[in-house]
Amino acid sequence: MELKTNVKEYCGNKTDDVKIIKDYWSKRAYSYSKQNRTELECYKHNVWRNIILNNSPKKDVLKVLDIGCGPGEFSIIMAEEGHDVTGVDITEEMLQQASENARNYNVKLNLKCMDVHNLEFEDNTFDLIISRNVTWNLKNPDQFFKECQRVLKEDGRMIYFDANWYTFIYDEESRLKKQISDKKFECKYGFKSDHSIDEIGLLDLAYNLPMSKNIRPQWDIENLHKFGFNVIAVDSNINSLVWDEMEQLKYEATPMFMVVAGK
Repeated sequence: MELKTNVKEYCGNKTDDVKIIKDYWSKRAYSYSKQNRTELECYKHNVWRNIILNNSPKKDVLKVLDIGCGPGEFSIIMAEEGHDVTGVDITEEMLQQASENARNYNVKLNLKCMDVHNLEFEDNTFDLIISRNVTWNLKNPDQFFKECQRVLKEDGRMIYFDANWYTFIYDEESRLKKQISDKKFECKYGFKSDHSIDEIGLLDLAYNLPMSKNIRPQWDIENLHKFGFNVIAVDSNINSLVWDEMEQLKYEATPMFMVVAGK
């Protein structure tokens, strides 16, 4: 499918965005869990563990909140290291997968179904907040980051990973990079990358989400202080660490970034 040439060509579904998010990730639960298990059983397990631990507070037992935990990959990695882990997600299906995976990997997780914009925890509860591919989904980024700041301890840290998955809807440069990257991928491997805009429901969702209009992590660097955070470290491209050769080309136009912040 060819990319549309400008934002006016994206219709933008005006239905309940929260319902779209829940429906999409509910449908993805099983396949995403399979993907998580694959990562837990290859070199990526140690890569993610080292990245997270190298940027975490130095305590024997951390009280960890995994936001948008999905099938539980990050939660399991941290629990295996002896930390006290709570995982929250908006979909019951993802939490069911996380519970099953926790049993399979013989770790204990505290799992809760929760809207990440309204975290049901006391102030100053967690030493560490982690998340991956969550912040682009946010309906209200300001509220989310304020909640994270509220539940994080004074000496705590927040580490999150994301990418500019849908900035191509609004940004011409991002659109061109994606077109070039997708063509290179197809030429090299003989088939189209499945990271495409064919997911119509998700595309409509992204059209209406505020993060789709922001180039990141520049946005994060410029705005986190508004929510009471200090930016400790930023890596705008960790693709070579977390993706294999095929994935690096697949995500060339949307590199995974990392942000580490504290209070």
